[in-house]
Amino acid sequence: MSHKPISPRPFPPPALADVPLEYIIEQLHTLAHRYWNRPETADCVLSMAPE
Repeated sequence: MSHKPISPRPFPPPALADVPLEYIIEQLHTLAHRYWNRPETADCVLSMAPE
């Protein structure tokens, strides 16, 4: 099985360009408990640049 190297993606993605960043962060916080420490959902990397 070959893996593609991780490459950065634009944030927010184009589909969310008009959504306020505060709302996106709030939603991530709200949903985090569903995914934290669950190996079956640990297939992504979140990378946020400091402001």
